[in-house]
Amino acid sequence: MDVRTHRQLTDCIKQILGDGVQVRHVNPHPALSCMICLWVGNRRWVLPRRLFRQRIATASRSRGLHSRNRRADKWEQQSTAAVAGLKMLEWNRLRRIVGLGPWGEQLLLRLKLQAFSLYDPVRAQVGCPIKAAFDKTRSTCIMSSGLVPPPGYFFT
Repeated sequence: MDVRTHRQLTDCIKQILGDGVQVRHVNPHPALSCMICLWVGNRRWVLPRRLFRQRIATASRSRGLHSRNRRADKWEQQSTAAVAGLKMLEWNRLRRIVGLGPWGEQLLLRLKLQAFSLYDPVRAQVGCPIKAAFDKTRSTCIMSSGLVPPPGYFFT
């Protein structure tokens, strides 16, 4: 139905509601496709803040799920064995690993989430900030606790 004026809108609503309902006045929204109730009784109609918080939380959850799925897809492309191992490592068991300090926990969390920072602040560009990672003559081993041993620790 083509509605272009306020009068046509009022007539259309009266026709839809039927004879049993008396329409006194219609406050049209600027976009006629989106009708909202502006006044109810003697006060303005206001959405509770709880609804706004719920909508914000829903949007945040959907962005988080999208990000989690994107990271999981990256792991699937890089290594299926790593994906299988990380799926076996549950979140609640992570803090129960004996000898694992806060730094090691954070390292495992970042590994599981594939959330490593790839920014090198020394060179101000994307890349690894560890100088030894670029040195071909030295070997660097990162242990499960996240500690980097000094050069020559494993190989002399």
